[in-house]
Amino acid sequence: MEERSQSPSADRRPSGTASAAQPKSLWRYIRSDLAWACGTVALTSLLLIPLLRLWRADLQAPFLYQRDALFNLMIIKGVLQHGWWLENPDLGAPFGQEFYDFPVMVGDSLHLALIKLLGVFSSEPVLVLNLFFLLSFPLIALVSFLVLRQLGISSAAALVCSVLYALAPYHFVRGETHLFLSAYYSVPVGAYLVLSLLSGRPLFTRCARTGGPRLLAWASERSLVTLALGLLVACAGTTYYTVFTLMLLIAAMVIVVVTRRDVRALAQGSILFGVIVGFLLLGSLPNLMYEFENGPNHVAQRGPEESDTYSLKLAQMVLPVPDHQIDALSNLAKRYYENPNQATGEGPDQALGFVTALGFAWLLLVALAGCLSPRWRSGNLLLHRQLATATVIAFLIGTTGGISTLFAYLVSPQIRSWNRISILIAFFAIAAVALLLDALQRRVQVHRGRYILVGALLSSVLLIGLYDQRPSTFVPDYSAAKSEYESDAVLVRAIDSELPPQAEVFQLPYMPFPEGPPPIDEPNWGWGHVYELLKPYLHESDLRWSFGAVKGRPAADWQADLADKSIDDLLATVSNNGFDGIYIDRLGYPDRAAKLESELGEVLKTEPLVSPDGRKSFFNLSLYKERL
Repeated sequence: MEERSQSPSADRRPSGTASAAQPKSLWRYIRSDLAWACGTVALTSLLLIPLLRLWRADLQAPFLYQRDALFNLMIIKGVLQHGWWLENPDLGAPFGQEFYDFPVMVGDSLHLALIKLLGVFSSEPVLVLNLFFLLSFPLIALVSFLVLRQLGISSAAALVCSVLYALAPYHFVRGETHLFLSAYYSVPVGAYLVLSLLSGRPLFTRCARTGGPRLLAWASERSLVTLALGLLVACAGTTYYTVFTLMLLIAAMVIVVVTRRDVRALAQGSILFGVIVGFLLLGSLPNLMYEFENGPNHVAQRGPEESDTYSLKLAQMVLPVPDHQIDALSNLAKRYYENPNQATGEGPDQALGFVTALGFAWLLLVALAGCLSPRWRSGNLLLHRQLATATVIAFLIGTTGGISTLFAYLVSPQIRSWNRISILIAFFAIAAVALLLDALQRRVQVHRGRYILVGALLSSVLLIGLYDQRPSTFVPDYSAAKSEYESDAVLVRAIDSELPPQAEVFQLPYMPFPEGPPPIDEPNWGWGHVYELLKPYLHESDLRWSFGAVKGRPAADWQADLADKSIDDLLATVSNNGFDGIYIDRLGYPDRAAKLESELGEVLKTEPLVSPDGRKSFFNLSLYKERL
């Protein structure tokens, strides 16, 4: 590794040419850049404090207490208390939850391993969730920094761009709602593997010593690192990022064969593809075995048309997020997102931010200009052109009516939210920004006071990016979430004190799980409330809850059959199945459960416990069961 001076512009390797050369050892990069890497992690962590107003937060309360954040808390509590996410005896009472039919966590094994590691220090699910979310920021910045350095980008530019990438709007919009999507540290790794294939960089190499079995001759440092990176992509890619990487690898192999007739790259790319798919299948083996034994149960039905609904949209990528700090930009975004005739998919999560959008525009220019002018195909722009190629491919995959739509109709519609490929495009774009910053650094080296100019340049880019990427809407409503969380905790403690150990509680209204649609006659419950009945389980108790049985299996079918039964039939069936109480979410009924509670009170001859916020109630069945 060449010696570097302490100046930000000390790296003198031509940007865009390093990717074609034999890469330096990853471990040597880590050792030589340790101070810069630590600075990247520290700066990202410090910036989180003002960006998220963390002095208002209570780490013992969830930042968000609704929608998919409840699902994530369920997964985390199950992992901490029962070892893994596939079975949970505290949900789906009286049979327990078997989650094999919904393989949503198959691509998150490394995320869950990190959660188990955090569980060594605390068994509190909410604290572990908050720590995991906060740690995702510096972890993404660190991985991004290492990948940018491997691409030949200077330490200072890599630091600035890695911080901006970790603090992308995508990260904040996903938040704790899409907890594992917001931990996108596998994305730079997948991008690096794709770029390596495009550049002709070997993914697998032979050892210098050729003695021993032929297979072991390929166990070089480079080969082992590639296998480790493939494992990371497969087991920390939330399936979405894994599929995106695999599709880009296929496209890269086709381009390499057509343009260079490089059969070796095709072979190595195919091996890497097989490695990632193999790791992914290994993680889904329990689910496949369960389906083979019990038959298929497609609990998450997707239509191919949803691939267009949740597709990548150029306008959403370059537009600012609503409530931008500049009023004119905020009003522009609101006009777009508040238009009732505009299909906005998952919302502003695709927004790249101003700095990254400039990098995206530059890559599109490189791709188009390279088709017309030999000047744009020069060696100095080699890495730019590789980034541009990968960006165009990714955009064609995810855009409305693109390859994703064909995939949905021809292969499977289960991967529907193709807009999420925007975070992969964002990495290519931020890498292009880093390359441009390096080029500007080299320009100012001929002037006096260059160190000051370079520092001012990098600081300006960082500050502009941070100003653009920090709308106030990114700050969670800590007080509202904490208030409802504490109200539920009071009710659960009261229920737990009334009932015997390991008591079972039946929950109303009935909601299919997972991803069950809200009941038609209950207008207070929208799609944002599909996991509301998980809330009591998330609090400390030894109670077992009826919600969480997977629809389409006998453990849930009997609950669905009770939806139209009379109160007498409901109480008799619930009691005969061993339940000791009935929990009601009043917001799940048009009349806030007034009629239901009146009938239950008349039959049970008792008054319900009510949560402090008045939203939930509970009826004890002990006296009723004694009368039976």
